[in-house]
Amino acid sequence: MDSKFQIPNSKFPHKFYWGAGTSAHQVEGNNINSDWWQFEQTGHIKNGDVSGAACDHWHRFREDFALAKELGHNAHRFSIEWTKIEPHQGHWDENAIEHYRQVFASLKENGLEPFPTLWHFTLPQWVAEKGGWNNPKIVGWFGEYVKKVVKEMNFVGHWITLNEPSIYLAQKYFNSVFPNSSPLWELPLAANHFANAHKKAYHILKGFSADNSVGLAYSIIYFDPLNNGWSERLACTVASYFANDWFINKIKNNLDWFALNYYFRFNIGWLSVGKFIPQHIKTNLPKNDRGWDIYPKGIYQAIKLCAKFNKPIIITENGLADAADTRREAFIIHHIEQMKRAMRDGYDVRGYLHWSLLDNFEWEEGYGSRFGLVEVDYNTQKRTPRPSAWVYKKIIKASSEF
Repeated sequence: MDSKFQIPNSKFPHKFYWGAGTSAHQVEGNNINSDWWQFEQTGHIKNGDVSGAACDHWHRFREDFALAKELGHNAHRFSIEWTKIEPHQGHWDENAIEHYRQVFASLKENGLEPFPTLWHFTLPQWVAEKGGWNNPKIVGWFGEYVKKVVKEMNFVGHWITLNEPSIYLAQKYFNSVFPNSSPLWELPLAANHFANAHKKAYHILKGFSADNSVGLAYSIIYFDPLNNGWSERLACTVASYFANDWFINKIKNNLDWFALNYYFRFNIGWLSVGKFIPQHIKTNLPKNDRGWDIYPKGIYQAIKLCAKFNKPIIITENGLADAADTRREAFIIHHIEQMKRAMRDGYDVRGYLHWSLLDNFEWEEGYGSRFGLVEVDYNTQKRTPRPSAWVYKKIIKASSEF
């Protein structure tokens, strides 16, 4: 596959992680004991979609990991589903535990470094019925689950405790599009429970092996003043503090590395009604299928923002909805160029994991958004790598040849 754009040809470190990611509920299918499964059955998802069998990754993970290897990847991010490990309180499903052992083994067989995530947006229904993240007992429940997983998987490496707690909090407490939406005043309490759950998981993982390297996946949002006025710059500083720094400051002393997710920037400007709001301005920039600006320079700014916490950085999500695959090639090339620019400027970036390996169930958006390097026909479960997936392979190959 010839690229219309110049393939980046700068040398990356020998042990640089290249790959993509998935999450359990979005690709495995039949997560019937989760809060999301219950939520989907009551018509909350766009177009009435339900996750159902999803990509049937539960049965096809070997095929999918072999395909990732063929595409040149050397690492893969995935999540372990708490709901399937502990479908009922105190009941550990040995079949699910064995399944995830096989997942780890298959990744290793295909030369893919595992990046397991312990929680990616879903809760067992029994936890949700007891208040979910609003209940302080969730810290202990999560801790017991983490103990079980780390013991049974016997894996020492890169762990991600939680995925995007800030996005979860926004979608549940601000936008009310995630299960069991709650009043806004409960948000700080839930944020503290997230922070305490991460800390507990951190100590469990480090207690199992000091060689475990523990991160938390966080979606950094770059705020950009629309007209660069002083009040807009001030508003951006305030917005960035609450969106980015406020939560990270709670857990920064219990992090070995920073798992950075970057998708978009927000402009902030005055509206005619005289109020500041963060917004996607109608710019001339290219957009993805969700209407988000494609702004590669933002990943440089996101790296710069999280570098102040003095941790090594791995990009664990960066991608776009692009069913026609007309923008993904340029998206990947230009974001990697900006990542390399950050590395030249001295920022410690150690990997890039694109979102995502497969098309999947995109939460409240259902199946309408296509993020995959690999197209999935949900009727037949046929996998077809998109042209951009082969361009990404060329970038990975070129990075090791100079």
